[in-house]
Amino acid sequence: MNKKLRCKGAMLPGGIKAHTVTVVAGPDGSPTGTSTAVRFTYGDSTVALSVSGDEDTRGPSPVTADQLLAVAGKPRFLNLVKYAAAHPMETKEYADRVG
Repeated sequence: MNKKLRCKGAMLPGGIKAHTVTVVAGPDGSPTGTSTAVRFTYGDSTVALSVSGDEDTRGPSPVTADQLLAVAGKPRFLNLVKYAAAHPMETKEYADRVG
């Protein structure tokens, strides 16, 4: 088990499977500014929402994984994701080349 990461699965509205990852230590095991991310797949895209702590002070992320999941599950956020999927900013061919 990786003691530097905390992972958790969750279900968003509409049956969307999501997972969170919270970084709690640096690669060498030293305490570090934590970051929290939630990721899920929507259509052909991977959606990622993340918040990091202050790198200079090694401060923690100002939100927990549960709080970030709550935001990701809100209808307003999911509507934004749906809109972005329906109106991509880049063509699929361009995204495939640079992604």
